[in-house]
Amino acid sequence: MLKSPLQLSRELAAALPPLTDVVRRPGHYLLQPLTRTPFALQAALLRKLLQDSYGEAIREGDFDSLVNRWIKITVVDLDASWSISLGADRSIQVARTETADTEIRGDSAAFALIAGRKMDPDTLFFQRRIVILGDTELGHEMKNLLDTGDLNDLPAPAHKMLELASSVAAYWETSKRDLAAALSYRIPVTPQTS
Repeated sequence: MLKSPLQLSRELAAALPPLTDVVRRPGHYLLQPLTRTPFALQAALLRKLLQDSYGEAIREGDFDSLVNRWIKITVVDLDASWSISLGADRSIQVARTETADTEIRGDSAAFALIAGRKMDPDTLFFQRRIVILGDTELGHEMKNLLDTGDLNDLPAPAHKMLELASSVAAYWETSKRDLAAALSYRIPVTPQTS
């Protein structure tokens, strides 16, 4: 038996996430393919990006406080995390571990804003958009060092992708409140008086 258009639209609406959830957590929906990539590929890509962005600073010893210590980066709206360390030879190590000396947690928009230099990490920290757990001294040092990387050192596709992600995140930040207000708007119903 054929379903009516009304039945089909109700079934479709039930299958889709609520629009307010998409507004609150766009990264969860837009970046989900990244989290489904095999971890070995994620780790190799992350090592390459870190080496391209921070290689000189690592060689100069700016990241020596990370030698044989682990920092965990958690992107909460993606349910994804990566633990990063430097070996004794200053080689970048990426692993999946639950134990780390410190953890920096935030949503994908916050990390995109930091990566694209659209917002200062301290601003996001004081707004509680990123949180540091564990060894806070190491966490603050790493948070500040992450802000020193040079996007121009990245391969062109990665540079363009981070620029796009940070621009979208910046646009999203400025328009999110207006969109949420519009979605919650209710047309006032007042009784007519004659």
